[in-house]
Amino acid sequence: MKRLIQMMIVAALVFFLSGISASAAEKQVVIKLAFSEKNENQYAALTDTFKGIIEKETNGRVKVQLFPNGQLGNLRSMLEQTQRGLIQSTTAQSLGLLTSYYPNLQIMETPFAFKNPEQIIAFFQTDFVQEMVEDFAATKGLRLLAVMPAGMRCFSNNVRPIVTPNDMKGLKIRVMEIPIFLKMTQSLGASPTPVSWEELYTALQTGVVDGQENAPNTMILANLQEVQKYYTLDNHVGNIVTFSINEKFFQTLNDREKEIVTRAARKGADEFVRIVSEKETKDLEFLSSKMQITRLTDAQIKEFEKVTLPAALDYLRGEIGAEVVNRFVQEKEKIK
Repeated sequence: MKRLIQMMIVAALVFFLSGISASAAEKQVVIKLAFSEKNENQYAALTDTFKGIIEKETNGRVKVQLFPNGQLGNLRSMLEQTQRGLIQSTTAQSLGLLTSYYPNLQIMETPFAFKNPEQIIAFFQTDFVQEMVEDFAATKGLRLLAVMPAGMRCFSNNVRPIVTPNDMKGLKIRVMEIPIFLKMTQSLGASPTPVSWEELYTALQTGVVDGQENAPNTMILANLQEVQKYYTLDNHVGNIVTFSINEKFFQTLNDREKEIVTRAARKGADEFVRIVSEKETKDLEFLSSKMQITRLTDAQIKEFEKVTLPAALDYLRGEIGAEVVNRFVQEKEKIK
């Protein structure tokens, strides 16, 4: 009889412990994070920081699974999968891609509105932009957690050094097929010419286009210094990369977990930008050994701003409304 009682107690204890184990397993949350790059240090820093903070500060309740190197599709596909909730999160998409979902975000790519990546990050964290983030999440199901300016975009070409806005006239410049980029190029008197990223090197080599615009690290990534003679550091717009999460999933987290996930994304973004910024000095040294680099003064950049900014703002007023644009003008003046 005594042995029977002992066996019943052991069985009850096993059942109780297995129940606790099952309950713990049920409570574990997984964030699948998909992105296209694996071997670039800035993406490793971004995703490892995100994963490390979340898993540590949630005591392992929230796990982050990394799917690098385009394992789950191309950039647009990964963003669509995140929007549909097939995966929870994605990064490496350009801000321009997100503007096709939510046009108001175009405001962050207004030419010559920001001088450096730090100003872009500070502006993203203003109440003005965070109101857009909340509306984007509510209406499109995607929450923009962080932005990472991977340097500032600059013009290169094979015809002449670009020092003044007049030097842009008549040049065939490849730009991304984003309306505000097209307007900027047209306002400078150049001809924006659509060329796919995969065909850009050959298009520059064969003269299909005279030039293009990209940040220093992107120039080197695509070996564009081999087919371009002149590079002007005008810093007309940030090369903005984004970090998004599915909104329905985000809302299943408790308040503390939401705060941790948001902070982890921003800490990861800080690491991303730090690595890109540190590397840029070496990037420019390398490019200067291959191309003629022109560094514009603040006064010279102001001349480009005078030409391009009014045209860009007029376009944006027609696209997203005067109220949003006017508030943007007010808010950006506060960013130092």
